[in-house]
Formats: sequence, C-alpha cells, structure tokens
Amino acid sequence: MTDADLHFMNLLMPHFRQLSRLLTSLAGYEARLSVAEAFMDSTSLALVACDMDLGVHWMNAAAERLVHALPQVEQVGGRLRFRSNDGMAVVREVIHGQRGDTCRVEGDEPAEVLHLRVLRRDAADKRRWGRNLALIALCSPGTAPRINAAEVADLFGLTMAEATLTTHLVGGMTVKDFAAHRGIAEGTARMQLKSALTKAGVGRQADLVRQVCQSLARL
Repeated sequence: MTDADLHFMNLLMPHFRQLSRLLTSLAGYEARLSVAEAFMDSTSLALVACDMDLGVHWMNAAAERLVHALPQVEQVGGRLRFRSNDGMAVVREVIHGQRGDTCRVEGDEPAEVLHLRVLRRDAADKRRWGRNLALIALCSPGTAPRINAAEVADLFGLTMAEATLTTHLVGGMTVKDFAAHRGIAEGTARMQLKSALTKAGVGRQADLVRQVCQSLARL
C-alpha cells in the first residue's frame, strides 16, 4: 500500500465511522420495531396500518383472521377491498378523516357487521412513518374471542372442566350444546357452571361471561 493509498484511507475514515454509527442505529431501530410488531401480533385486537388508498402496509394475525372470516371485506393485491361500493366509500371517508373516526360495514348477517375505528392518522406527524398511513382497529361482534381455558382456570380459580365450559359459553355455546359437544350429561355441565359462578363470585352466567370478556378477552 502506497502513501497515497494511506492518505486516501485516512480521508475516508470519518465516513466509515459515520456509516458504522448509522448501521448500529439502524440495527437498534429494527430491533425495537421487531419487538413492537411481536407485541402487536400477539394481541387479540385486530390492527391494520394502511394508506389513504387502503393499501395494507402491515396487519397483525388477529386482523388477518378477521378479514378472512368476514364476507364483506378481503385483501386483494395488498389492498383492503370491500364488497359494496357504499362500504368502500364510507371506509375511505373515515380513513381520510372526512366523517369522524368510526364506521360500520354490514355483512350477510347482523352478527357479521364490521366495526372500524381509526386509532391514528400519520399525516399529522411526518417524523414517524413519513407516509400518510392510518392505524385502524377492526372488530366484529359475531367473532368469538380466543380464550385459553388454562388461563381462565388460573384467573378465576376454576377446575379445567369448569374453565373449558366457561370458554365455550364466552364463544356463544349454550350449556346444553356444550354437554352434547363434550358427551356429558347436561346436569353435570350445569353443576360445573354453578361451581364456576360461585368461585367467580357472580350469580348469573351472563356475569361470568362479562367478567371473562373484560379481562382475558382483552389481552
């Protein structure tokens, strides 16, 4: 290596140091982004980050399941597409902030209605994503929450049999249907329900379901 080469390398050294710092900083941002995505992907709340034309830039697993389950919405070519023109129009207006932050899009059945809420519009803060993105939450009252029976048992001090019954009740099943599903006598299932109510400190099935939905169903 000649003296000229060494001189040239010395001139480049500050740029190499700056590049190294930038790469280190980028790695830190990517690591934090990965952690944030992991948390958002583990929640039962359906979340979608889309642009003003409903192009999907990110969605979590809960949103993927919900979009797949409902008849009035689908993801085609990386975009959310609603079956009816009215549905598409109202969602676009909400995304653009032209009619508040919430809307509903009807499905084939009353329980299939889709509720949409804009949690954040990025246009107000270019320092973050730098694109006109909106973070939206989706939910449908007919979609049963995903609840782990073991967690119900731990939270309310139930046996696994009682917790399993409780999770099925939260999902919309009746005691009679649960007994038939499990192959047990309806009287046995009702005894399990009575015990679960006592342990949870409530007097009605509806109150037990409400307690579970206000705790585990939100996680």
